[in-house]
Amino acid sequence: LLASASGGFEFSNPAVVALGNYDYLKGSASCSAVTAYLNSAGGVSLAYDVAKGALKGYSAKASYTMPTYALTGGCDADSKGKISYGCSLYHTLGPDMKVAAEVGIADSKASIAAVACWAIDKESTAKAKVDSCSMLGLSYKRKLGKATTLTVAGCFDLNLDGAKTKTGIALALAP
Repeated sequence: LLASASGGFEFSNPAVVALGNYDYLKGSASCSAVTAYLNSAGGVSLAYDVAKGALKGYSAKASYTMPTYALTGGCDADSKGKISYGCSLYHTLGPDMKVAAEVGIADSKASIAAVACWAIDKESTAKAKVDSCSMLGLSYKRKLGKATTLTVAGCFDLNLDGAKTKTGIALALAP
């Protein structure tokens, strides 16, 4: 008859915001907390299976932000004990150029990606992304008129595997 019967709480003060939830029918509980101070922020969350008496997963994140860059890092874990870590850096080089890089480790495998975005003029942008899986993503977006935008994009496998290569064109018309 009922799919869910849950209740929750929320606590907030200038230093921390905390949330919690319990679903009686599903037997699951979750909670999270976030805090920030000056240019730093951090948070944690966890999910618990009350019926099994086991932790379903948890996550922790932290970030530091300045006017021209942001650094973020975190870790996630699931009920099977798989833990993944990640870190990213976003940097504004100027009014028309932004770059980002990310590093991650999951299942004992590392991944690396680098991204760049260039505002060519007021109506067009170009983006590029390359990652450790040998994939190169390119896109060009141009505003053709007040309500019309053209995007040309592609994702290319640098190992020359044609099955992974994708291209596309999108024309967006807004009223």
